[in-house]
Amino acid sequence: MTQWTEPADIRAQIDKLWNRGDVLRTVLARFEQVDDDTHGGRTIDLPYRVRLRGPSPREMSEHFDRVRDWVDAMQRTATRYGCEVEWKTINHRQLGRNDIPVALLLPDIACVVRIAGTRTELDCFARLAETLIARLPETAAWIRSRPFDLLSLEESLDRLIHFVEWMREHPPDGRYLREVDLPGIDTKFLESHTAVLAAWLEQVLPEERKDSDAHPIRSFAQRYGFSRKPELVRFRLLDTELAPAFGGFTDVSVTTSEFKMCRMPERGVKRIVVVENDISALALPDLPAAVALFGRGYNFDFLSDTTWLSEVEVDYWGDIDTHGFAILNQFRAFAPHAKSILMDRDTLLAHTDHWTVEQKPSTRKLERLTPEEQSLYNDLVTDRYGNRVRLEQERIRYGLVRTAVS
Repeated sequence: MTQWTEPADIRAQIDKLWNRGDVLRTVLARFEQVDDDTHGGRTIDLPYRVRLRGPSPREMSEHFDRVRDWVDAMQRTATRYGCEVEWKTINHRQLGRNDIPVALLLPDIACVVRIAGTRTELDCFARLAETLIARLPETAAWIRSRPFDLLSLEESLDRLIHFVEWMREHPPDGRYLREVDLPGIDTKFLESHTAVLAAWLEQVLPEERKDSDAHPIRSFAQRYGFSRKPELVRFRLLDTELAPAFGGFTDVSVTTSEFKMCRMPERGVKRIVVVENDISALALPDLPAAVALFGRGYNFDFLSDTTWLSEVEVDYWGDIDTHGFAILNQFRAFAPHAKSILMDRDTLLAHTDHWTVEQKPSTRKLERLTPEEQSLYNDLVTDRYGNRVRLEQERIRYGLVRTAVS
């Protein structure tokens, strides 16, 4: 026997419409008076037709009492929610003419949400959408694509709109977010809503007010004209005789712009050793006229205008794995004369007991490696020595480190 539609099945179908956002978009589309085909996103055609799976002619004759109970149940469901029943007349050979429900017709959104039990949420959405579109009409597309996100903003909506309105009229001109002085709006509030604010600002602000090199969410402050927290470059003097040229300090952190202006050759520095692991950099032995520069993975942009870098000897020490060589390759874009240390085949094979597994190896083509480095990189990519072999620099015996850097 086929599975006939039950009231729970009707509710499940309507719940699907609600959870997909179709109900909310329908309210928004009618509120905006727009054509859904033009603006995107599913809406509901009203009256909405819920198809019913009912008894077959054979089931009508074999289970007549059950069919009658099912028909009554569909009628009661229609009455309960204020919808209409669509009937189909069946000419049965034994039972004669019988009217069987084949669909429920939901005349309006009010009927839909009565079934879904979401009247409160619908009223809240309509109120919030009306407010947001009235003050920031450019956000309509965002509402359409993320209707439930708007529902989650009930308590913060007015403050968010206020900030975007303020941004439209007041370019930050390099101020910090902390300097925004608006009622109920602080840095923590803004940082907790950067995804929403970025989506709105992308639509509200003209292109000349946005930094094309900055990501709207990850680099929110930079993208929209605020100053961001300065990135720091850390270096450690490996020769204490250099300390007077650096104010007496031996472990120094400066902003990237200050590092570019810090002409180290004029301060007695002849060699820079770039080390990816912080503890390894701290443990480097004393070296004459040398500085240890703490690495930053792939982030070497701060070296782009460091003209004095070509005037000093540069060594680079990273992990022996595919990404270690990829970072070395990228570093040489800023320091073509850099030599690698402890990133060779002999070092790798001398530490087989310390190998680990590289989680997500790189397979990119690297163009700035020496022939020896390129050969080892290819062996790692092709798993010559085992599955995703990796030797982290902090696992290398310290005696070899002292010998290599000295």
